[in-house]
Amino acid sequence: MALRLLGIHTAMSCGGHVDRLLSPYVTFASPDPNNDLRRAYAKDEDLRTRRRLKRRRVRRNAEELRVLLPRLERFYQGRDVPQSKRLIVHGFGPSGYQLTTQAADLVALAPQSERRALLDEERQEFRAFTEFLKAEFFGAWGRPWPAERPTGQGRSGRS
Repeated sequence: MALRLLGIHTAMSCGGHVDRLLSPYVTFASPDPNNDLRRAYAKDEDLRTRRRLKRRRVRRNAEELRVLLPRLERFYQGRDVPQSKRLIVHGFGPSGYQLTTQAADLVALAPQSERRALLDEERQEFRAFTEFLKAEFFGAWGRPWPAERPTGQGRSGRS
């Protein structure tokens, strides 16, 4: 939900599953009202049109990524978190991206006895990022920050 407040279009998410060897993730991509992605791979479209559609889709998805990455950078400024626990984005421009942890696939190698703890650590990192986004969006008083504040003024707008 916090990503949606920022205008990021989430497609699906999962909190992880011990029994299915699945780590937490959030998948996001720009809306595709014209079915550009499907048409970009359709054989009945000419090659030039398919390339144009694919480029347009990549640009739209990159806009979603452009919103998220600066926030991830700010989130990790001053935080001492092992690299394996950090949230990362991976994916493919035309189809979208996935936010997950660096070591998400290692849950498949963890013994059953260690999986729950590993997933709990990953979930905690997602919760911390969610709280960071909410605080950044709403601020301390539960309402959105102004986009810009005049220099020298506090949150109330008074000097």
